[in-house]
Amino acid sequence: MPLTVTVYTGLQLIDEAPNAQLVNAKYYDSEASALQVGGDQLVYIDPDTAGSFAERLPPLTLGGVYRVAGATQSYGIGSYEDYEAWREWLCRLMLGVRCEILFEKPARYAGNPFTRLIDFSDSRGWIGHADCVVLAAAFTARTESARRSASVTQRPYLFTTYQQFAAAFALAAESGGAVQFH
Repeated sequence: MPLTVTVYTGLQLIDEAPNAQLVNAKYYDSEASALQVGGDQLVYIDPDTAGSFAERLPPLTLGGVYRVAGATQSYGIGSYEDYEAWREWLCRLMLGVRCEILFEKPARYAGNPFTRLIDFSDSRGWIGHADCVVLAAAFTARTESARRSASVTQRPYLFTTYQQFAAAFALAAESGGAVQFH
């Protein structure tokens, strides 16, 4: 199953609910196979999937139901194995260590903006606007070093994935949006 990263822009809080069952009962449109109200797309910040990395959410809130008032853009990142290989490359490039080291001692690398992405779920979760702004700037600043590294390793998909994440965080940053991993 592939990893997809989706940017949602123009998010407007309309409700709060403690669990997905209540949200589905109130907002699920079976004809559209989606959460909707009045034809507008909704997203839910499920505490069961986003709670492990709640510090990445601001200004979103756990249990929030949001109307998507802007655009959405999805990026197919590849398989989870592809993402793991890419994340390992990114960690070595931006932090100078393997992911395993970062996961063991995250406080040591907390000042590096890429830690916000690397030390994050590899399959589901949300990164809110505040962290998207920081990550967009970091991706922009390090584009050339990523391009050179991907070229040296002769694995162009590394830079392609880098560009996809850069685009996702830039769109979210400029539009008050957020990024969902799913």
